[in-house]
Amino acid sequence: MQAVITAEQARAITKNRKPLTIARYEDAVAALKECTTLDEMADFDNLADAAAAWAKIYHDDQVKRLAAALKLHAYASMGALAKKIADKRNKESPPRTHGTGRAPGAHKVLMEHGLPRGQASAAAILGRRPEVVKAALQSSKIPSPCVVTWRLSAGKWNLFTKAASWGLFHRATVEHTAGDAARAAVADSPKVQKVLEQAEAMQEWLSVFIKVLKAQGVRS
Repeated sequence: MQAVITAEQARAITKNRKPLTIARYEDAVAALKECTTLDEMADFDNLADAAAAWAKIYHDDQVKRLAAALKLHAYASMGALAKKIADKRNKESPPRTHGTGRAPGAHKVLMEHGLPRGQASAAAILGRRPEVVKAALQSSKIPSPCVVTWRLSAGKWNLFTKAASWGLFHRATVEHTAGDAARAAVADSPKVQKVLEQAEAMQEWLSVFIKVLKAQGVRS
């Protein structure tokens, strides 16, 4: 799989003709569903890259949008097929013993076919989240596959931090409530206990995350 298409390559591939029309885009999306190999699907990913480069050169907003949409479809298709390949491999492989880690998934299959780690991760996620792809395609500005999956992670992070904030707020309320009876009533509230548990879970997650960053040489 080719990770980057240069402007010169785009000109050569498209011969300066409009690389994507609505009709050709619809044909490409339909053809993706018929592909049986990752390499075939990668051709549509490369077409999307070429069309995006062309659109940038010629300032064509319609082609730019169609290229972004086709790229999402290509990633989702590659991710879905990679999952099938991984599942088939794992089914045919000897049972994994305890402590040997998780079975290789779609992400590994995609990396074996040449996708960089981040792009492979994005394709693997989109392949199992068609509803996310559908929502992204309806955006006023269609994001790239990696941006879509980054937003998913950011959304989880926001929910996590919101839970933690509520937890800290209620903890402070408990600590500053006058009287043992009132303090106990707040502390025993199921809602309070829930957010406190989420806040503590976030603290644990952050500790592990920071350790991973340090192990990779990233300063926290």
